[in-house]
Amino acid sequence: MLSLTSVSISRGSKALLNEVNLQLSPGDAVLITGPNGIGKSSLLAAIAGDLILNSGEIRLGTKLVQEYKSTELASRISIMYQKPVFSVSFFVAEVLDLLNLAADSPLFESLGLVEKLTTRLSQLSGGELQRLFFYITLQQSVDVYIFDEPISNQDETGTAIIESEINKLRAAGKIVVLTSHTGFVDIPKLELSQYKNNL
Repeated sequence: MLSLTSVSISRGSKALLNEVNLQLSPGDAVLITGPNGIGKSSLLAAIAGDLILNSGEIRLGTKLVQEYKSTELASRISIMYQKPVFSVSFFVAEVLDLLNLAADSPLFESLGLVEKLTTRLSQLSGGELQRLFFYITLQQSVDVYIFDEPISNQDETGTAIIESEINKLRAAGKIVVLTSHTGFVDIPKLELSQYKNNL
């Protein structure tokens, strides 16, 4: 169970969202929607334990997210951020080696990444980089999967593969939280604009 109760968050001195409530059980998914800058990515970061709340609480199971040790939380939540930042431009193969992940899976091949193993991250297109980190996120065996704009910069084939894999997570009883400007019409939406009205 993942639950958000009266969650309010800010970035610096800017108030973003107030009194957000959400409850998800295994197999549930939610599509976080709203205009740019409203706080979608910030809300995902808060759920992942990477952003301190102004008020309210986020619980995973019976514990508050901030009560988990970092290693424990990493075994429960996997997150794909929209714009990962690196100080070193590794080769794709090096990233997989560091994470002890295989490059010979059918999914890795279907995502069109096999031929990119000897390519540096800085040389990948936006869509390729997103597919790589979508793959990495999926390889974690956790309860909650979070995806920030997983199908932006994707062609029709890439979008279909990503949507199919997310549906598999739901069918396997995982909780999925994501943002997207397009796609995922069968996933219930949480419109964040309603949580700006009482700021």
